[in-house]
Amino acid sequence: MTYTPLISAGDISGLPLSNVIAALSSPAQTQLLTDASRAVENYCGRLLAPFTGHVERHRAQMTDPDAQADIYVPLDLQGTLGTSRARSLGANDLVRHVFLKEYPPVYPEMWTGSITAITVTHAIGGATTLDLSSGSLTYHPETGQIMFPLGTYIVIGDLLSITYAGGYSTVPDDLKRATVYEAIEQGMVDIFPAMGLGKDLDMEMLTRKKAELLDPYVRDDEAW
Repeated sequence: MTYTPLISAGDISGLPLSNVIAALSSPAQTQLLTDASRAVENYCGRLLAPFTGHVERHRAQMTDPDAQADIYVPLDLQGTLGTSRARSLGANDLVRHVFLKEYPPVYPEMWTGSITAITVTHAIGGATTLDLSSGSLTYHPETGQIMFPLGTYIVIGDLLSITYAGGYSTVPDDLKRATVYEAIEQGMVDIFPAMGLGKDLDMEMLTRKKAELLDPYVRDDEAW
């Protein structure tokens, strides 16, 4: 899977020792920028760069109490049979929504997200691939919430496999700057010493500035 780093070589232009990074071969530059972007994502506990084909699996357990009265609307044949079977096992509620792990912590207007596929493996046996072409499913990329249309047969205990795309299509400036600092830090460790350079750079200052910039992006969700 192709990975697009959060920064480009141009984002480092004009900064201390940028000429040294610019002198690296194209593959070496790409590796440094990729490593720096991955390190930032690991620090934040999030996917931030554009991604596709990401798969999450969730145990269906979220119901909407305000919609409980609506879950007994007419279902298709499979849903009717499944609901009957589920009720015989004591599962009376259909799951109405689920929350994805990856969503924009800040600047939601710069984030692009889309659902590619959803497969429900039923606790009572069998699996269903949801039809996404009808447009009845509602996805809120800014919060990661997926709302299933009335009548979708998903009961508590089912396993949802969700494939989706997301990430910052336009990378916020503060996130770019923090990634640049990370790239310079990695250069100070891996590249500059071999060239006798980087001695005058303040590693602690870079680390502190990077942490300040990344603070809004760090995941603090108790669920994760």
